[in-house]
Amino acid sequence: MEVAKGAASLWTVEFRGEPTATMVYDGQPVLDHFKWAGRDTLLGVMNGKGVRDHGRFYYFRLDR
Repeated sequence: MEVAKGAASLWTVEFRGEPTATMVYDGQPVLDHFKWAGRDTLLGVMNGKGVRDHGRFYYFRLDR
């Protein structure tokens, strides 16, 4: 059975010494780490094979 690339689960995973809420994708080698940056803002960093841009992580912000 083939796993859909969009299927994922949420885990607590340490990133750079900090526990983060982390989206672990079933169909691709990518982890999205999340930390609260305010009441309505999450900061995220994408980590995994082939996701770095010239050796740098991809950072993003999610606002409610």
